[in-house]
Amino acid sequence: MNFIKRNSILFVMLLSSLVLVSCGSDDDEIDEAKSIVGVWVSDPVQVLDGEYVSEATAYLWFRPDGTFVEVDVISGDERTYYELSETGKWSVENDKLTFTTNFDPTIQKDYDTTTFIYRITGNTMKVTYTSEGETGTITLHKSTEEKMQQIISKARKK
Repeated sequence: MNFIKRNSILFVMLLSSLVLVSCGSDDDEIDEAKSIVGVWVSDPVQVLDGEYVSEATAYLWFRPDGTFVEVDVISGDERTYYELSETGKWSVENDKLTFTTNFDPTIQKDYDTTTFIYRITGNTMKVTYTSEGETGTITLHKSTEEKMQQIISKARKK
């Protein structure tokens, strides 16, 4: 399905080959782990699937228990799609953020672990990624758990 392909592209773009610069002391690491907890929303990105162009936004919820949920919101084709795309665990150690993603067993039976360095300034997280030799930056902004609950509810209704 083309829709699933677009979601996979967004997730890969957002979480796969991410590289950022961050520095600080051990005390800052504890604060960084606390500062990532909550809901983050990406700026919209354009996704090209063949000749079809859509706009996608990722909602990431980093829970205090070390789990995360990602919902992608894709607008195009005169419709808006809400896709609960990924779940898994996150951790911060030595200024690195690690995701262990739970994939659908029919697609991939193993967990996928991605580690990268990130930078948070206030309510903004900058993520620089490299994919297929291209480097780009995705900006995420803090949002609310109430907004995330609304987005998850819409994803479950599909």
